[in-house]
Amino acid sequence: QARVWPNNGVRPLCRRSQESGVHLFQDCRYTRRIWEGIAMWLGNEHLRPSAWVLGDSVQTWWENLDRTPSTARRGLRSIIILVCWEVWNERNARIFERKESAPMHLLQKIKEEAGLWGNGGSKAYLQFIIARVI
Repeated sequence: QARVWPNNGVRPLCRRSQESGVHLFQDCRYTRRIWEGIAMWLGNEHLRPSAWVLGDSVQTWWENLDRTPSTARRGLRSIIILVCWEVWNERNARIFERKESAPMHLLQKIKEEAGLWGNGGSKAYLQFIIARVI
């Protein structure tokens, strides 16, 4: 809005009122569906949105999610970063390219990207988490 870019003021992922960082990553119905899928995929109930301790800022949300019990803390952080990155990219695709992906399509993209990260430089951290589910 500050740059006067085209903006209808509605959240691009769930099409409700004003967008905020807290809404995008913590409250959005679309994003919560993605996190449900991630929790099921990884077999980690603490990643389910219904198990979250909600925060009033993105930082608080992140810190609460980062406290999820995990034996592979760095791998968990990589997954959190990956999900946030892909949600952000989906948001931007909707705004700037007028392209939309269904939640299950984005979830599949995240799984594929996690596999690539695990086979790349994140082997020590991410591969431990996803090796159990692939």
